[in-house]
Amino acid sequence: MSYTLVPAVLAAGLLAAAGVAALTRGWVAPWLRSAVVRPGRWGAGALLLATGLATGMSLRVLDVPPSVDDALLAAAVVQAVAGGVLQGRGQRRPRHAPTKAAS
Repeated sequence: MSYTLVPAVLAAGLLAAAGVAALTRGWVAPWLRSAVVRPGRWGAGALLLATGLATGMSLRVLDVPPSVDDALLAAAVVQAVAGGVLQGRGQRRPRHAPTKAAS
């Protein structure tokens, strides 16, 4: 169990740290700087995605009734999807090359 849980916890922690840095300082990793135009929104999305991952990972170690397990899983999925949407909204949209008019 720990050989899959440890990397996932590290990934969620790094994502949360990137989200906090983007929210508080406007700092984004160098490989994302050209794409991210709204660091606050991107950081909020990263934090929401990290909490969704953490909620999903907690299901592996918690001993809860199936109804609670289902509710936590649904919350984790909603958090992760909402975080991904916020991160996408914080990035620049790709520009399409202008097409030539048919002559």
